[in-house]
Amino acid sequence: GVLCDTAYRYICLFGSSSLSGGSLSLEQAAGGLSAAEASPVSASAASAAIRRWLSSAGGKARFVKDHAQWSVFHGRAKPLLEGQRRMAQLPGAAALLRGLASFEPSRRWTVEQALESDFFGPLRVAGAGADGDSAPVFTA
Repeated sequence: GVLCDTAYRYICLFGSSSLSGGSLSLEQAAGGLSAAEASPVSASAASAAIRRWLSSAGGKARFVKDHAQWSVFHGRAKPLLEGQRRMAQLPGAAALLRGLASFEPSRRWTVEQALESDFFGPLRVAGAGADGDSAPVFTA
């Protein structure tokens, strides 16, 4: 119940690009994305339950509608459109969000990876932390 609902909402928001392990993405299963645009889905019990639901006509239609409406990166809901506009103005914002929101912990960005992202580039002090032994230094 709750786990499947949470996984479904996550996949509607972020797609399955941060999930891995299977051979077919949920977007592909629902007919929402081409193979080139989609990535694999985990073989977890939650994804199996969602996949079964997507195989039904009603589930497939609902997912295509929900994903198109609520996707963080291309959804049509008004709050998301404003967020997309703001992300487009901030270099590296979308990559940072994708990295930090990765569903699979082993693929989720560390604090160090996040701080090294393009999003924080304008705040870095030139040459600081370049020796590989120290963390980057940021302006106040």
